[in-house]
Amino acid sequence: MNPDAAEVRRVIEGHNANAMRWYAAGDVDSVANLFARDAWQMPPNAPPLMGREAIRSFWSDAVRWGKWEFDLATQMVDLSGPLAVERGRYQLRFTAKPEAPPGMASFEDRGNYLVHWRRESDGEWRVVWDAPVSERPLAPASMTLDEEAALLERDREWAALASEGKDVERMLSFWTDAAKVFPPGLPVVEGKQAIREFVTGSLSMPGFSITWEPEEVVVAPSGDMGYTTGRNHLTMPDAAGNLQTEHGRYVTVWRRETDGTWRCVIDIWNSGS
Repeated sequence: MNPDAAEVRRVIEGHNANAMRWYAAGDVDSVANLFARDAWQMPPNAPPLMGREAIRSFWSDAVRWGKWEFDLATQMVDLSGPLAVERGRYQLRFTAKPEAPPGMASFEDRGNYLVHWRRESDGEWRVVWDAPVSERPLAPASMTLDEEAALLERDREWAALASEGKDVERMLSFWTDAAKVFPPGLPVVEGKQAIREFVTGSLSMPGFSITWEPEEVVVAPSGDMGYTTGRNHLTMPDAAGNLQTEHGRYVTVWRRETDGTWRCVIDIWNSGS
C-alpha cells in the first residue's frame, strides 16, 4: 500500500469509528454529514436513499425505532486521486424500541460492504455510495409457503378458542408478553397482564362472544414475521342490555418466536363490513 493510500485508509477508519458511535447514540446529523450531498445509501432488500437529506430523513425515523449498533471493519482501500473505494465487513445488532413500526422486531445481521469515498472541495472525505450486502440467507419460497400455512392454521385455532370463550390462559398464550391490542374507540391495551384483564372483563359480559375467519396470510421472506387479515363478528350487550352483533375486519401482526411458535404482537380491528 502506498503512503497516500495508507493515510486515506487511516482517515476512513476514523470516520467509521465515529459512524459506529453516532449510529448507536442516534446522532443523525453527524451521520448524515459523513455523506456527500449527492450520496446514495443502498440498504439490503430496500430502495436506495438518494441524497444526504433522504439519508438524514430515514435515520431520523430509524433511531426512534431502536438502537443500531454497527461494527465496521475495513479490509481494503483502493485510491485513485480524489476517489477511494473501501471494501470491508460489517455486523449489525438492532434492538427495537416500543416506537418501532408494527412487525419490526430486534434482529442481527452481518455481511460485506463497498463504500465509494470522495475528497470534497473542503478537503474532507465523504461517502458517495454506501452498499452493504447481507450474508443472511433469505427463507426459500417453499419455507415461506409452509410458514403461511402454519400461521393460517394458528389463527384459525385461536379463533376457535375465542369462540368457545372458556380457556382464558390458553387464549392469552397466542399473544406475546409485550403485545398491543387496539380495540375500536378504546385506549390501547398493552402487555399480557392488561390484555388478561381486558379479555376477562369482556368474557364476563352477559351474552358476549367473538369469532373471526382469516382470509389472507402473508409471511416475510425471513420467515419470522407475518400478518393475517379477515372478518370478525363481535356480540355484546348495549347500554340497554340488548345484545348487538357487529361485523368488522381485523389485522393481526405475528412474530415467530425462537421456539418456532407464532404469537401475535399487534391486534387491531374495526367495526363495519
